[in-house]
Amino acid sequence: MEGPSKSGFREIGRRELGFLPPLLFARRVGGSEALVKRLSLYGKLHGHKGCVNTVHFNPSGDLLVTGSDDRKIIIWDWAAKTKKFAYPSGHLENVFQARIMPFTDDRTIVTSAADGQLSKKKEKGLKEENKERIMRRKGRNKYK
Repeated sequence: MEGPSKSGFREIGRRELGFLPPLLFARRVGGSEALVKRLSLYGKLHGHKGCVNTVHFNPSGDLLVTGSDDRKIIIWDWAAKTKKFAYPSGHLENVFQARIMPFTDDRTIVTSAADGQLSKKKEKGLKEENKERIMRRKGRNKYK
């Protein structure tokens, strides 16, 4: 098995073509000092009033969803650095995961939070269509 390239770009190409499994890609590129040094700030997105805990791109890569300690979900056009849509998540505590579900035309977002709720929200024309609590667990996880 060959080692990682110094720049990490060979691994990116192999991953995009399906020749490099995601876990192996993360191990190789995550440790690429040359690739990390080439990163720069593309822009800042302003909208949350709390610490942002989750960032997720939709499958096509043109939208970004974020969730925060302010319990708000924001959908961004990250290339234009603009907010497309924002809504209160309905969670009682900090949002830790937000995902745009594949094969839903970017209309379904699933969120989870420290309150133990797992919620699904469907949108229609960037207006709320419905929201459903999928699961609730009692209490917060406490790690020792």
